[in-house]
Amino acid sequence: MTQRERVARSLEVLPKARGRVVVPRRRLANDVVAGAASQPSMKRIMDIAVQPVSPSPKEQSLQNKKPRDYTRINRKLARTARLLIIYEKLTAASQMGGEKRSTKRRLKEIMSGNFRKKLSGVAASILLLVSVYSLVDSWLLNNRIKDTVNTATVAARSDSPNDRRSNEGKDETKVSGDAIAKYKVAADLPRVITIEKLGVKARVLPMSVNTDGSMQSPVNIFDTGWYTGSVKPGQPGASIIIGHASGMTLGGIFNKLESLNVGDTVSVERGNGQMLRYQVVKKQIIKLSDVDMNSFMRPADGVSEGLNLMTCAGEWIKNSQTRDHRAMIFTKRI
Repeated sequence: MTQRERVARSLEVLPKARGRVVVPRRRLANDVVAGAASQPSMKRIMDIAVQPVSPSPKEQSLQNKKPRDYTRINRKLARTARLLIIYEKLTAASQMGGEKRSTKRRLKEIMSGNFRKKLSGVAASILLLVSVYSLVDSWLLNNRIKDTVNTATVAARSDSPNDRRSNEGKDETKVSGDAIAKYKVAADLPRVITIEKLGVKARVLPMSVNTDGSMQSPVNIFDTGWYTGSVKPGQPGASIIIGHASGMTLGGIFNKLESLNVGDTVSVERGNGQMLRYQVVKKQIIKLSDVDMNSFMRPADGVSEGLNLMTCAGEWIKNSQTRDHRAMIFTKRI
């Protein structure tokens, strides 16, 4: 069988293509045989492929050359890197030093001249304000403490009959307006007495009788006392309120009671806030030995509802620790 026949037979056994353009078998066989005749034989091609190829001189020199040693180069590169790091550190340090110097220079410029004077003035003003605030706060705190102690002392002494008599009129601590405002009593009892002409505004404390039978008087010379044996203000009869004319060194709450005249007014505020007004109808200055307490406990003639005030007057009696006269004021409610 010739070569042409073998090729033709091999083409006959190829599978038929589906959906593709197929070259007729006879034509394809002829083309293959013609191509095979024009091409070199397979054996010749293989012989050429297995023949050794001699390298070129350049390739031969590259093959014979030894591999280059990079150790020295690496060392140089590492040294260069270390030098660069040191240089960067030195540069950064010099820049920081320059910034510090420039900052110090700016601060020096700011602190010099007018700015320093202004800053000193502001600091002095702040210090002055703090000092004034501390002084005012201390003063207010001391007054509050005094008021608290004074109120507690008065209450304690009022409840101690054995010591009260000797302490009457000995306390010369001034009673503040805040203490007066905070003072509280029962709704129907007198709380505050006011005499505008004399500039008097004082608490009215309940008073009874001492162990020796005498009428009690306030311990503090700036307080007044309502005798609990008399009627309450606003009721028929006479309410009795007494006060000190002076203490050991200071004038008391009724120091100028003698200057009241007929027609002057007196006001009493009760515990419920009700204000009762009275008008002076009679004034008496009587020796201590001639005082008639029964007459004083009654309203003035023709008065159904009144308020009677009394204080010491005249000269001081050292042995008796009192004055030799009494000033009595009789009023009626208006």
